[in-house]
Amino acid sequence: MEKNLEQNLEETNIDALVILRNILLRSRRDLRSDNKLVSRIENLNNIVEQRIKSECKHDYVEDYIDIDPERSQRICYCNKCYSCFPTN
Repeated sequence: MEKNLEQNLEETNIDALVILRNILLRSRRDLRSDNKLVSRIENLNNIVEQRIKSECKHDYVEDYIDIDPERSQRICYCNKCYSCFPTN
């Protein structure tokens, strides 16, 4: 039972960090004219990104996305935090 609670807290923490990352990305787009504030938001976003990538117990998914009707590209992402990773 204690293990499930710990796992739920970790997943909740990752979910909160993903929400924060999305807010920061939206804020950065909305405030393009204020370079100083955009720089601070980008710094915060980098910190959040690193925390997500280091704390998430990634559930890797490999998939293909369509580039155009004739071409597709392989991608790899985490099904929990939606971070993208290089494909080999």
